[in-house]
Amino acid sequence: MTTQPLQLPNTAHDVARWVHQNLGRRANRETKQIIAEYLGEWLRVRNRLVVDIAQHEAAGGRPYLLDEQGAPWPLERGNPQTRLILHGLGLNGSEPAFLYVLEHLAMTALESGKKLRLARWHTIRNGIIYTSAGPHHVVRTGPDGIPVLVANGTDDVLFAADATIPKWEPADPVRPSEVAALCPPLEPPVEVPAYRPAVQEAFLQCWFAGLVAGIRPLPILGLIGDCDGGKTTTARAIARALRGPDAGVATLGTRNPLGDLGATLTARPLAALDNLDAEVPGEIGDLLAATATGANIESRQLYTDSTLLSRPAIAAVAVTSRTAAFAARADISERVLPLFTCQIRDTKRVADDMLMGEVDTNRDGLLSWAVIAASAMLAEATNAPSGLPCRFQGFARLFWAREALRGTPDNADPALRALRAAQAISVTDGDPLLAAIATHFDQITGSGGTWQGMAKELARDLDAAGASLPYLGGGKAVARRLREGRRALGLVGLTLTESRQGNNTVFFLGRTP
Repeated sequence: MTTQPLQLPNTAHDVARWVHQNLGRRANRETKQIIAEYLGEWLRVRNRLVVDIAQHEAAGGRPYLLDEQGAPWPLERGNPQTRLILHGLGLNGSEPAFLYVLEHLAMTALESGKKLRLARWHTIRNGIIYTSAGPHHVVRTGPDGIPVLVANGTDDVLFAADATIPKWEPADPVRPSEVAALCPPLEPPVEVPAYRPAVQEAFLQCWFAGLVAGIRPLPILGLIGDCDGGKTTTARAIARALRGPDAGVATLGTRNPLGDLGATLTARPLAALDNLDAEVPGEIGDLLAATATGANIESRQLYTDSTLLSRPAIAAVAVTSRTAAFAARADISERVLPLFTCQIRDTKRVADDMLMGEVDTNRDGLLSWAVIAASAMLAEATNAPSGLPCRFQGFARLFWAREALRGTPDNADPALRALRAAQAISVTDGDPLLAAIATHFDQITGSGGTWQGMAKELARDLDAAGASLPYLGGGKAVARRLREGRRALGLVGLTLTESRQGNNTVFFLGRTP
C-alpha cells in the first residue's frame, strides 16, 4: 500500500522524493493512479497545464506542460524537455508508470487546464510585434519602435517553447544591405526593365522585415537565375539570420515530398527550398499556393488510425530555382516575389564561411533592424491607398509604407506594377502557348488590337507568326490551356474572354484597358 500524498503545496524536490518512495514500493495500477492524480493536481493548481486550442481542434487542443520558468512544452513522450520536467518531479522516462502518468496529465490538461492560443515563433497583437527569443524570452517592439527583451508570457502573449526563434537580444540595427550574403547580384529581366535591381532589393528588405516580425501572409520569395548567382547563399543567409547557425536550406524530398513539406510548413517559421528546378507535382503546387495565403494542414496522427491533426501553416517560403518551373501556374506565380540573380564575377567572390560568419556576427543587429523597420511600416501602412496592384494587399501596403517613410510614396505603384509583370514571366516561360501569346500578340492582331477565333485557329495563327509551338493536342486541349491561363495572361496585360456562337466556342484576346 502506498503512503498518503503530501499536502499541497510542496516543492518539486518534495514531490520527487514522495514519487521515488512510492515507485520503490510496488509498480501496480493503484500506485500509478495515485502518482498520476497527485502530479496532475500539483501541476494544475500551479497553472502549469495548458491547452493550445489553435492546434488539434478536433481533439480539443494540444496539451502543454509549463517548466518552472513558465515556458510551455508539448505533453508528449517524444519531447525531451517534457521528460526533463517530469524527471525533476521524480518520474523517469523508463519507468513503467511514465506513460500512464503522461496520459493522465494530458487528460487533466484537456479537462481543467487553461485554454489559450499559444504564439509560435512571432506574432503581432494590437500593433505590437512580439518575436520569440528562445523559450523563456520575447523581444517586444511597441509603437515607439524600440525592441525590448521581456519574459515569455508578457502581456499574456505566451509562446510554445518548441516553436521559438533561437535566443537573440536587441542590438544596434544592421540593414540587410550591409551584409554581403543578403545582397545577391540582381538584374532586371529583359522583358521588364522597370524591375530594376534597386526595386528588387527594396522588395527583399521589405520581405525580410515581414518574415522576422511575423507579418503574414507573405509572397513566396523566388530567387531565380543561373548557377553562380548567389541564390542558395542568400536563402541560407536568410535562414541563419532567423534561426541561427544550425539553419539552412533543404531540397524537396523524394520519398514523401508532400508530407515532408507539410511538416516543415507547420513546424518552422521558414521553409527554404533549394534547387526547385523541375515543375512541381500538382499537390505540392497546391500546398505552396495555399500556404502563401494562409492554410491549415491536416495529417493523420498515425499511419494506422484515422485521427486527423490540424495545424496552421505558419512558415514563410523561399525557393531557389534556375528555371522558375515551380511557378508555371498562375495561382503560384501571382504569389511569388521573384528576384533575378546574375552570375557573380570572380573578383567579387567571397568564401562561404566568411559570408555566413558575417551573418552570424550580425544576427542580433539584423533581427533588430527587421522588427524596428516592420514596426514603422505597420504604423505607416494605415495610410496606404486601397487597390494597390498586387495579389498580396498586406505586403503591398507594407511596401507602400516603406516608400512613404522614405518620402517617395509615388514610387510604390510603378514598382508593384513592375513586380506584377515580372511575376508573369515564370508562367509564360513555363507554358509554350502562353509564352507564344505574350511574345506574338501584336503579330497575330496586325495592329495590336484584338484577336478572335476558335482555339485551333489561335494555335495556327501563332505558328504562322513564328511561335513554332509543339503539338498541344486538339482544339479542346488548346481551349483548356487558354482557360487555365486566363489569370496568367492578365498578369501580362491581356484579357481573354469567350462566347458561344452556334456550335463553336469563340475566344477573344485583347489588351487590358
